[in-house]
Amino acid sequence: MKFERKLPALIDDFCLYYQFHQNKTVVFYYDTTALGSNYAVNEQDFRWVIIHEFERHGWTVNDVYLGNPMRHDEKYLLINQAFAGKQRLMPFFNRQNNDDLILAIQSAGVTRGRNGFHKNKAGEKLAESEEDLLEHRTDGTDAFDTLFIGCEKSPKVNTLEKEWWMLEV
Repeated sequence: MKFERKLPALIDDFCLYYQFHQNKTVVFYYDTTALGSNYAVNEQDFRWVIIHEFERHGWTVNDVYLGNPMRHDEKYLLINQAFAGKQRLMPFFNRQNNDDLILAIQSAGVTRGRNGFHKNKAGEKLAESEEDLLEHRTDGTDAFDTLFIGCEKSPKVNTLEKEWWMLEV
């Protein structure tokens, strides 16, 4: 079943999809949430699994540590300004390949807590089913948030080709 697949399967899919790209380099942005735990695969943390799986497929990984996650209010402001064209980058989605991410972003709820508002992540703790897939929850939106924040705040340039590289979202 699809909902039993984990990080290695996702990276297998990515590498298969991009197998004909000449540049086999990915920029992997991550924050502290990728360190020290891994409920998705084994005893290694998310960062190790992701880098290991890409390298196993022959890809080079430029890993960029972003530190602690950005506060929700700052993240919300940054990303909404980007969608409005008021930041250095403006996100565009490949609609043909991102139905799940677009649905997850559109349906992500907001709750108000003692530290202000934040993304409602209550659904992340529920068991996955065919009617309630992980890719429609906030996990995917968090991955998009981290990717965008990394690209906006810590852009990486390919010095060999002098071109900016950004993962297609």
